[in-house]
Amino acid sequence: MTAFLDRKHRGWQSNLNDLRDEEIPLRDPADPAEDELTTWAREAGYGDADWVRAESVGAVAERILNEAEDEDRARAAPAVGRVLGEWYRRDHTDYFREIELERTWDDTEPADSWRRAYNARLALHNCVPSDAIGERLGAFGGGILMSATLEPMDAFTEVTGLDYLALEEDRPVVERRYGLHFPAENRESFAVAAPKFTYDNRDRPGTENPTRRHYADAISKVGRLPGNVLVGMPSYAEAEWIAGTLEDRLDKPVLLDAASDDDTTQSLKREFFAGEGKVLVTSLRGTLTEGVDYSGDRLSAAVVCGVPIVNTSSPRTKAVRRAYDDEFGDGFTYALTIPAVRKARQAIGRVIRSPEDVGVRVLLDERYARDSWDSVRQFLPDDGEFQTVSPDMLDMGLDRFRDRLESR
Repeated sequence: MTAFLDRKHRGWQSNLNDLRDEEIPLRDPADPAEDELTTWAREAGYGDADWVRAESVGAVAERILNEAEDEDRARAAPAVGRVLGEWYRRDHTDYFREIELERTWDDTEPADSWRRAYNARLALHNCVPSDAIGERLGAFGGGILMSATLEPMDAFTEVTGLDYLALEEDRPVVERRYGLHFPAENRESFAVAAPKFTYDNRDRPGTENPTRRHYADAISKVGRLPGNVLVGMPSYAEAEWIAGTLEDRLDKPVLLDAASDDDTTQSLKREFFAGEGKVLVTSLRGTLTEGVDYSGDRLSAAVVCGVPIVNTSSPRTKAVRRAYDDEFGDGFTYALTIPAVRKARQAIGRVIRSPEDVGVRVLLDERYARDSWDSVRQFLPDDGEFQTVSPDMLDMGLDRFRDRLESR
């Protein structure tokens, strides 16, 4: 741990408050191989029996500590023992091992110790959990997996264990599709061909450039619609940027969601639903863009900014992508692109929740609008629901929908 911090954060002992959460990969994420801890144990003479005994040793350590302190407490030793047992049993292709450093503060540790700033834990990640999920589903007598955002179905059945359930457990898996029976005249859906909202195009939040101006203009147009408007951004940092921009441009209140506890989120949601129209800005990786009921007049429009692909430089993401490459042949699509588009579709799906709901849905990024090498248009409904428009034609489309409603 000390060597890692010396290598990545020179002088870290004098800046403990500046350290951030970290992932320490114990092998090259893109190259399945034995991890560093396993190599060290083998070279130090620890064999199979030592790994197998780890869980029992952890349980004994817990009992001794509880007896010595005359108090039963939640001890780390049993959990560490279980992790080490799985560490030994699992392969190095589908499973990725790392040390996770979580920011904390412990005044009882020495001033120059990393333990003062971090809580460290061993992590064993199942990069392709379809078999494990299939085994868990197989324990039930039956079940229903239901959502409007399962497409593409072949990818969904592969990664969620349904194929395993059918092939390995010989369980019947039946697919049923039900069309959308809500009136088409109650909604308008746009895919806006704005420049890709990628880091190369937009730079960091606060930067002034054409890409950010395009997005600020388009989101402002949607934000001016009557009623409540939901704005989904790829991250909380980008949400903070657009919220500040909208506050300067709009006459209605702008609410900003941040990573917080459930009570704070619920309070923000109640404020959004109460009174006159507002704009709620959040991250597409938060909890306000899925599983929340915005039915009735609670939401009149939703706009999704960019394709919310997770940080591809994370060691864990690299390991998952490599494992999906080996399993399915296209790790980027299976592990990153499809889940990102599902996030976007879940967000815009908040607008129309019943046959009586009326609203506008906007996907803002040319990858939704055009066919290209990195297009995601093929993962949208193929019924022509989302009309492709240029940024300067979005105003016309919004006005046309508003006029149509007023004439009814």
